[in-house]
Amino acid sequence: LLRKPTFQTRLVDWENQGWFSTRAYKKGQGLLIRRATMLGVLLLAGTGLWTYIFRKGFSFQSVWGVPVPFNPVAVIVVLRAPAFTIGVVLAALSLWLAYRLVNYPRFADFLIATEAEMNKVSWTSRDRLIQDTIVVLVTVALMAVYLFGLDYFWSFVLTKIGVLRF
Repeated sequence: LLRKPTFQTRLVDWENQGWFSTRAYKKGQGLLIRRATMLGVLLLAGTGLWTYIFRKGFSFQSVWGVPVPFNPVAVIVVLRAPAFTIGVVLAALSLWLAYRLVNYPRFADFLIATEAEMNKVSWTSRDRLIQDTIVVLVTVALMAVYLFGLDYFWSFVLTKIGVLRF
């Protein structure tokens, strides 16, 4: 499997895409959205690690070992703290994946273009935003009162004529 030409071609493609490189792609462009995306990926990975640690994916007291053949009492210790080691390895992989993801050329170009488009947006003022929010909340409250009254009226009428029975 490892000697097939397709596997070797795929490895070369991954290297050309920058997955095993430490250099940043278009270093100074799209910094804000890249950082936000990296923070999001790390928060997602962090919640997974937190769940792993507190749900005890592996027992913290366990030791991974291999029994010695013909001696059932003797054990060769492979890993003394597997839960801690796996947590550290997963954290390191998460950091690497987040960094490489925001520097993957196609995704980085998308993030750069997204930040450029967000800079073109005309944002409303704070006063206008508060005014529009109040209008929406009052409209929703009035619609809720109206629909409650309508529902109460029709359930009263239909109960009196015997269509509904409670």
